Amino acid sequence: MLYTHDGQNLFEGRYAYGGNSWQADVAVNRLVRAGRIADTIIVGIWNSGVKYVEVASNGRSKADAYLRFIGEELKPAIDRRFATRLGPESTFVVGSSMGGLISLYALCEYPQVFGGAAGLSTHWVGRPTAWGRERVHNAALPLAAMGYLSQKLPPAGRHRVYIDRGDDWLDSLYAPAHLMAAEVLRERGYTAADAMTPLLPGTGHNEVDWAARLAGVLQFLMAPR
Repeated sequence: MLYTHDGQNLFEGRYAYGGNSWQADVAVNRLVRAGRIADTIIVGIWNSGVKYVEVASNGRSKADAYLRFIGEELKPAIDRRFATRLGPESTFVVGSSMGGLISLYALCEYPQVFGGAAGLSTHWVGRPTAWGRERVHNAALPLAAMGYLSQKLPPAGRHRVYIDRGDDWLDSLYAPAHLMAAEVLRERGYTAADAMTPLLPGTGHNEVDWAARLAGVLQFLMAPR
């Protein structure tokens, strides 16, 4: 099972942001036919416009309610309806930008559900207060995120983590946090067998670049151990 965020961007360009999709079905079909991953159902969760970093009226992050929906409502419903493999070794979560951030959060909060998480161009810097190349961002968020990961990442050996970034435009802001995340993974005992943190020069924050590397991400994350 592959759970993904921003579901409207996954399959068809007519629904996707900017008219370009991830072509996730193409990537998964190619990997399955090559015997590199098991048969996979992709669950694309449509983006309703709510940002994960927003706080609800009760003072709690909306991310917590979102993850409860996935782990305690959506996944059980999918498992009842389809012939799925139930264990975390067969269940993965992938996203880009803030979807990458929430994917890592999902792995930490629900390690009994997800066996691996991938964040493409993980948006460490918080919700911007200005748009364009001169973005203003919350410098405190990466430090808070690293403190959380250092405490909550599940033990190495039974889970896989993939975190990447490009170097174009918005992705260039992620450099310090990306290095810190790689260090946290090392400190938690993750090795090249269960963690990847590549820098991908010449790529940026867009569906075209994410689609181009999706197959490689999924092969690392979902290949049988």
